[in-house]
Amino acid sequence: MFDGADGSQMAFWTCAQTAKSREQVHQFDEYMVVVEACYTLIIEGNKIPLRAGEQYFVPRGVRQSSGFRSAKVLTAMFGTPSSASFAANV
Repeated sequence: MFDGADGSQMAFWTCAQTAKSREQVHQFDEYMVVVEACYTLIIEGNKIPLRAGEQYFVPRGVRQSSGFRSAKVLTAMFGTPSSASFAANV
């Protein structure tokens, strides 16, 4: 994990079993890429399946949770508007 001085954060995480995250709301924008397996992002109740190589941008303030099965995911969370505009254009 990397924590930037401006509140940005980057993490590469691995989950070795089926799991689900609790619903949460971030005060920053989040960009994610699924590296391996399948990750199901749940945005305000809508399930969005993401497979290896697929990416998603979640704007700050959006309710989200997830479900996954042995997934590897890279996430980058941006604390500044300039960083967020970069992610939106990826």
